[in-house]
Amino acid sequence: MCSPCACVIPISPQFEDPPAAQNFAPVIRDTAPVNGLVVPTKTFRATIFDPNPGDDLYVLWLADFPPFGPNSRLLSSTKFPHAPMATTPQVIDTTITIDCFGSNLATQISQHHIMVAVADREFLKPEDQTSLELKYTSLPDDRPHAEAHWTINLLCQ
Repeated sequence: MCSPCACVIPISPQFEDPPAAQNFAPVIRDTAPVNGLVVPTKTFRATIFDPNPGDDLYVLWLADFPPFGPNSRLLSSTKFPHAPMATTPQVIDTTITIDCFGSNLATQISQHHIMVAVADREFLKPEDQTSLELKYTSLPDDRPHAEAHWTINLLCQ
């Protein structure tokens, strides 16, 4: 008679890193004037909300874009760093005032499209882009961004 022999090998515990927090794209919560209007004002404001406290925010103000063309201008590019040890979502206001002298607007047109774009990653450099449609607003890995648009009548001479 043979008695069965068996070895019991304990299974080792498996450890996994906790899942990373989901990264949400920033959103434009409010604008003044209202997004999408033809307006007489030259001052524009956007209130930006990012639910991820550790994200830096990158804001571009553009004129006569999209589409990209000879009149397209980058008016302003600003990085808003997150607060160290931030635990609450970031809310920022960004403002620009358009004028003929400081904004270097094209002189051959009297109606200008103004756009603000915001992302939680740095926008790619315009010279590195092949798509004219996304010349200023391309991001690494096709990440989303938020935009607001207005039109102003302003003849610069």
